[in-house]
Amino acid sequence: MSVVSDTTAITTLLKAEQHRLLQDLFARVLVPKAVWDELKEFHHELPEFVELHPLRTPTQRLTGT
Repeated sequence: MSVVSDTTAITTLLKAEQHRLLQDLFARVLVPKAVWDELKEFHHELPEFVELHPLRTPTQRLTGT
């Protein structure tokens, strides 16, 4: 299963060294470019299961949202 996330959930779990909880629950965590850029400002490395998922158009919604 995949999930779409904002910055807060991922950053909080990374700081607490509990990011594996996300991977245990979801095989993939998809983030739009704005979230990706914000995460990269604060974290030099992101877990492999966090994936950039750019939107085709600014008004496009990710499937399931």
